[in-house]
Amino acid sequence: MTVIGILFALFILLLFYVWVRRMRHAGYSGSHIPIQSPFLRPRLRVSTAKELEEDLLKYFYSHPGAFDATALAERYFVSPERIQEVVDTLLVKKLLSRDDLQLTPPGVSAAEALLRRHRLYESYLSERTGLPPSEWHDIAERMEHRLSEQQTEQLARRLGYPSHDPHGDPILPKTAPTASQAQPRLAEIHTPGWYEVVQMEDKQKTLFETLDRLGFYPSCPLRWVGELPSSVTLFCDGEVFSLPRLLAEQLYVTPLQTPPPDGVVRLSALPVGVEAQVLDIAASCHGANRRRLLDLGFVPGSAVSVDLESPLGNPTAYLIRGTTIALRSDQARHIRVIPTLAHNNSHTHATR
Repeated sequence: MTVIGILFALFILLLFYVWVRRMRHAGYSGSHIPIQSPFLRPRLRVSTAKELEEDLLKYFYSHPGAFDATALAERYFVSPERIQEVVDTLLVKKLLSRDDLQLTPPGVSAAEALLRRHRLYESYLSERTGLPPSEWHDIAERMEHRLSEQQTEQLARRLGYPSHDPHGDPILPKTAPTASQAQPRLAEIHTPGWYEVVQMEDKQKTLFETLDRLGFYPSCPLRWVGELPSSVTLFCDGEVFSLPRLLAEQLYVTPLQTPPPDGVVRLSALPVGVEAQVLDIAASCHGANRRRLLDLGFVPGSAVSVDLESPLGNPTAYLIRGTTIALRSDQARHIRVIPTLAHNNSHTHATR
């Protein structure tokens, strides 16, 4: 009986192995992304020589002159000797200066081309796929090494030559000069007032997911209220946040010259019995989801109110343009509205 059981288990394992092989040949990776697509291809677990060279180009672009073979080896999962070999290759190709280990002009151009491909691809993922924002960076990290110049230009044309990616990073033109980022991080702000998020760090997936879940996004208006040693107190879209400094480090901001209208709240926070006007759909909503909300009537100026709340509070039915539309809270939070009373008060104040 034991022998029969072992043979049966081996047979099941063989069937599973054959199934996995067939799925791979059919064009599916472990993340269920079709391999046949020219813009979605899985990356090998070990970086190729070309990928490692390009990764180090990007590293020296953002860390000029900094070189620690052991730290870089841990970062890219290779040996320190391999890192040194690649650095020597960059020196031979004259992409890196021997004097100070900073990129030469050709090295800067190559690094900026990589960044352009990366940011264009993130824009593609946000506009044309249903993948969550936390996945965009990792996929773009793989695809930046695979897109040809022709594919990159085709992608840019398809997207209408966007100026910024979904995280607020600038997409440099093909022949753009180097531009430095001088915007302060939110954790470095100590003056009360209105600020606008211009960029969100996406390198640390967990932190980015947390900020995205809280509803922060590029172009998001914030009012700095106060600070504690461990947190920053903010007012954003009708909500008060006590944001840990670790998260505040991930947001780059700039002073906001024109504050948003008084009373702006997210539709997900609109009370029952209160009518509001749609102000806009936040930039955190991309692609097909944004187009769907616009098609449903959530355009600036439309009147909206809560029509029916479910017993569990999610989803909620909203009345807009004579039609009842059910939205989940994670959809409704992208829609910014002004309650009618707050809107009237703001208008009255403006006309005095």
